[in-house]
Amino acid sequence: VEAYLMKSIYDACVMDICNLFSNDQRLLIATEGRGVFKLEAKSRKLSNYLLSEYNETLGLKGNITLSVYPDPSKRRIWFANYPYGVCCYNIGYPSFEQYINHNSSNSVSSGVVTSLIEDSDGDIWVSTSSAVSLFERKKQRWRQFLREDKYSSLAFLTIGEISPGTVVAGGLMSGLFVIEKESG
Repeated sequence: VEAYLMKSIYDACVMDICNLFSNDQRLLIATEGRGVFKLEAKSRKLSNYLLSEYNETLGLKGNITLSVYPDPSKRRIWFANYPYGVCCYNIGYPSFEQYINHNSSNSVSSGVVTSLIEDSDGDIWVSTSSAVSLFERKKQRWRQFLREDKYSSLAFLTIGEISPGTVVAGGLMSGLFVIEKESG
């Protein structure tokens, strides 16, 4: 077994690694403080992919990226961009959509988004430090789950789909919750 340290990223806290698109030989590497890197699998070439710059109006709002979800069908990438919420990068015509917490029911439930997934309907689920949020793409709206007072002390770190319309969310001393999309 051969292992070696990639010197250009040795001091970064790596939060998530995923293929850019399925059957792709490129990986996206989300970091805490250094933005997002791209690794060419064959050549092992590592380069900055997205990096927030001071006073930049487009792009990541900060360089702490906790999770990445590439969406090959729409040629875009979703990022959990701490502490701002969710950012969606459209690859075909480079542009960004920001989904920031506005303390309303039609926004992501917190700026501290910990993970993202796409469900079988093509909607985006996010776990946050205070609830679970769902972005319904066709309706272009956000819905909140587990936001009631009795759940206010829970922090959700991860989420996954177990069957169409049903996800599970868990986290820090939170246990595991099953959420039905239609009934809440």
